[in-house]
Amino acid sequence: MKKNIHATVELTKQGFSGYVEMEGGIIVSDGETLEELKINLKGALALHIEDLKTEGINVQKLENCDIDLNLDVKALFEMLSSINVTGFANYSGMNRSLLGQYLTGKKSPSEKQSKKILANVNKLGEQLASIHY
Repeated sequence: MKKNIHATVELTKQGFSGYVEMEGGIIVSDGETLEELKINLKGALALHIEDLKTEGINVQKLENCDIDLNLDVKALFEMLSSINVTGFANYSGMNRSLLGQYLTGKKSPSEKQSKKILANVNKLGEQLASIHY
């Protein structure tokens, strides 16, 4: 059975950064897109596995893992502090209570939910950018 490793993803000025806390250290990478970030994290994981092997550590449970990207919603809303969570929930058609749980850390969004949140942030940004005076 393939194991999934959960990476926390944050929005940056250049795109996205992600990290995975795991036995033997923290894997960190970045990318302009979520797809690029995932590829880069997989590469960093492969390097980490090789390092662990040279140290004689059993890496069987890490091999053939897939990486799930989980957006740090709290960091996103802190960065975009002018966006109201209730208003964003209404705009995006997402459950306000669930978004609140993401913000407080009680739950983490799946990769699918992370992409939905970012798609709606991008959609809102495009609508705002289309307004001309």
